[in-house]
Amino acid sequence: MKIFHRSILLLLASFSLATNATIIDIEYSGIIYSVSGDNEQFDFHIGNRVTGAMRVDLSRANEQPVDTPEMVYYRSQGLGAGMISEPGLPVPVHSSDYLYAYNNAEPRTNHDYAFFSHAISDDTSYKSITLSIRLGTQEWISSTSLADIDLLINDPEQLKNSMGTSFRSGTGITDSAAMRMSLDYLKVVSSDPAPVPEPGSLSLTILSLIALYARLAHKQARSLLPGFRCKNARSALETDQKIVI
Repeated sequence: MKIFHRSILLLLASFSLATNATIIDIEYSGIIYSVSGDNEQFDFHIGNRVTGAMRVDLSRANEQPVDTPEMVYYRSQGLGAGMISEPGLPVPVHSSDYLYAYNNAEPRTNHDYAFFSHAISDDTSYKSITLSIRLGTQEWISSTSLADIDLLINDPEQLKNSMGTSFRSGTGITDSAAMRMSLDYLKVVSSDPAPVPEPGSLSLTILSLIALYARLAHKQARSLLPGFRCKNARSALETDQKIVI
């Protein structure tokens, strides 16, 4: 019974190390107002409407975040899926993502501000999309944890200081294009999913289960040894005799 209780305590300890990871879902649309490069190939034309979406998973940041009361910075870089993804698109071969956000501390205005950058590349192409969001004096980031954001704006006056950019290139030096767009719709919602055990927590859980199994198996094996059975039987007999006397 003691072994069982200890194993339960180990399991609780391991899962107590689980962390909540903020997920930020972004939807946006805008109108292209500036283009450069090979616009025909990449379909960047002034006046075109651009729509898109991003999902930011802060738990996938693979660099130590910078976090102060006024500013937070996250970054992920390397093979496989990064911190930022585009729903419905394949997992990128290589990505470089980062975000930084200011809570009432943007250097020029002291307003809330966030910058999201998502870049993916493979052997044949490179693509990047960035969003700069600054909505005047509106309080939309309550803390640098970036939790509890529930933002839906389609007022051009509120969005006039926010914008998006995109750059794409192929294999050639001149095979590239860039565009800028003014946003006319923006939705930003953050949530905290259920706690997910960290790798260290899972390792501790597995080790504790292995240790529990090994100890129980060892105890069972000892109970089957002839000498151990005789000793137990003799002890039981002596106990019975004492009780009779």
